[in-house]
Amino acid sequence: MSYTKPTDRNKSWYKKTLGKKPYQVGKFEPSKSFLIVCEGENTERLYFEMFPVVTASIKCIGLGASRMALVKMAQELSKQTENKGKEIWCVFDYDYNANVISIAEDFNHAVTYAQKIGLKSAYSNDSFELWFLLHYQFLDAKLSRFQYYTRLSELWGVNYEREGKRYDFCKQLFSRLEKDPKANLSQAIENARKLFEKQSDLLPADGFVA
Repeated sequence: MSYTKPTDRNKSWYKKTLGKKPYQVGKFEPSKSFLIVCEGENTERLYFEMFPVVTASIKCIGLGASRMALVKMAQELSKQTENKGKEIWCVFDYDYNANVISIAEDFNHAVTYAQKIGLKSAYSNDSFELWFLLHYQFLDAKLSRFQYYTRLSELWGVNYEREGKRYDFCKQLFSRLEKDPKANLSQAIENARKLFEKQSDLLPADGFVA
């Protein structure tokens, strides 16, 4: 604690110090605001929530809907006052199922419709797990999600098909990849870019991208 002599208290310099405001640290305001609307209620949503971003405000919502249904729901969310000005991303998978009629058409339409109404789309063919595998290697073979599950089970020493959708497991997905010396986020981004460019002349359902 500092001491001020009684004789100094009437001096002009002392009175000026009384009027000074204490030092304040400026509040950081994110430069952009994102709303990420995910198909998965756990996997994608929890992965993106763990992503360390300080330059943007990000909110993730898992809707449990897929393809066109998800894009339509995102479109309704974009009309809400609280979401005005936000960059809205739709994150969904192809999730091929031979028993679902017109699934390819629905997937392709979801991508083109999102673009038409001003929404961004981040889609995977066949599933989001391809993105995890691209942290380890470049894949240019069309595999099913069950083949992705098998490969991730080998890499992580778990039964991914059984454990991979559980809340506690999904919450650790980002840190698992971050701590794994064999996984590389920058390489995953580059691999995804190469994969997308390699198949840019194909319809979304005909390629295999993340």
